[in-house]
Amino acid sequence: MYYTTRFDVFIDPAVSVANIGDVGLLRLGAMTRSFDQDVRIVDLDFVPKPTPNKLRVSAPSDGNLAPPGYYVLFVVTDTDLPCEHRCRVNIRRRIKGGAPRG
Repeated sequence: MYYTTRFDVFIDPAVSVANIGDVGLLRLGAMTRSFDQDVRIVDLDFVPKPTPNKLRVSAPSDGNLAPPGYYVLFVVTDTDLPCEHRCRVNIRRRIKGGAPRG
């Protein structure tokens, strides 16, 4: 996933897209110290797609909000129940005239 892009997320048919309350990223911290400042939760904007069980999600705008790296993508219903399946994503930066970085 790259900053400022949009991507589709497919939802289990048992869950109605109308009942989705939140989509977010969770960055897991390193377990090397008793306190890790890199743990973060990033809320993502989303809209339902006309296709059943599909959301269009906007990636974070820049690295200040979500530094490059691996995150877990969560979809949560409006009753605060997380969907059962989670996805691990890698946020990367695009560089001009070259391969992605990050």
